Amino acid sequence: MPTTTLAPVVVQATRLGASIADTPASVDVIDGRQLRARQPGINLSEGLVSVPGL
Repeated sequence: MPTTTLAPVVVQATRLGASIADTPASVDVIDGRQLRARQPGINLSEGLVSVPGL
């Protein structure tokens, strides 16, 4: 199977707050209490299993 090389992707973050409604992309907010209630056993991905697209 041939491999494909993609262009680099740059992700930037700022310290400016923004409303979820004003962001140009899909955003999910996970409260720390919710994450701890899911009790990830081995790694963080177990706690994020309910987030679409992850």
